[in-house]
Amino acid sequence: MTRDPRYSRIKEAAKLQQALTNYHNYLTSQLTDTPPTGTPANQGAYTPLYAKPFAYDLGSAPRVRESAQQEGWTTYKSHFANRTSETAPAPADLIRIRNYKLPRVSIYQDYQETGTYRTSEITGLTYIYYGGETVTIPFGLDTSAASAEKLATAFNAIRDSLEALSSSPPLKIYLIPEKT
Repeated sequence: MTRDPRYSRIKEAAKLQQALTNYHNYLTSQLTDTPPTGTPANQGAYTPLYAKPFAYDLGSAPRVRESAQQEGWTTYKSHFANRTSETAPAPADLIRIRNYKLPRVSIYQDYQETGTYRTSEITGLTYIYYGGETVTIPFGLDTSAASAEKLATAFNAIRDSLEALSSSPPLKIYLIPEKT
């Protein structure tokens, strides 16, 4: 028995309209409700890291400070050799550039390949949840290289190094470009 195509879109629209109404009600209640009290979830300690920016030619010494979650940095720091350092530079070599952010490698790990179906508490629609967590680590120019490299070259080197790890499921690796 086949499904009658004439009414399937109308039924689907009614379902989506209800989800939209639920979402609208959620947003309006968020504006009037008091914020939840209690302790926020523990995100772990952060490690200060230092790297040379790609966008600015600052010579050999200056570094920009960023941070990464300590657990993620401890796991993956060998893949960022000569690009990111835990060692703080001399105070004269530590610079701040207004509105500048170093590029980051985003590593998505510990996810489920198949996912599980869940129902949204807000809209009532079902979705597939894959779980997992994301670790982001800043990086900069390779300090051991004789000449300046491009951002894409540096990212590809880090990605190739991370992809060589044998993990199941494999890591998903993305670039978050630098913000100038």
